[in-house]
Amino acid sequence: MKKFVFLLVIFGLGILEESFLSNFRIFGASADMLLIVVVVASLTFRYGWALAFAIFAGLLRDCFSPNTFGLNIVLFTLWSLLIIRLSREIPIESAFLRFATVFIITFLHVLISGIIFISLGRLIPVGIFLHRLFFTSILTAGVCLLIFKLVEYLELK
Repeated sequence: MKKFVFLLVIFGLGILEESFLSNFRIFGASADMLLIVVVVASLTFRYGWALAFAIFAGLLRDCFSPNTFGLNIVLFTLWSLLIIRLSREIPIESAFLRFATVFIITFLHVLISGIIFISLGRLIPVGIFLHRLFFTSILTAGVCLLIFKLVEYLELK
């Protein structure tokens, strides 16, 4: 039952992010809710379910995004595998480690996405790219702390 609820949460956050939250920006950046869901799934569920949730979140993002289809599926799966591997080596239970993990994953996601877009000929001004790189990473990591509290409250573990 928890897995079905989490699947509905992913779907709801995907729709919410593309509709309501796309207008809610702080300093021009918004939190990447689907990336947060991938981190939560990777730290909460078993290997197979975490990958399935990451693929579903990536598919949802790619369906709503006008960008290259498949990019988010690949990157979200990669992040999930990385987090699962990291959590086996280091217990990521403190708020600081969760914040740092989400910040680094978001930073890498925006950086790699930007590099791929530039290589495809879509020019991004340097100032906008750096602004998005840092503010999105900080905002996503901050919101992630709230999401982890919500997950603990709902006892999805």
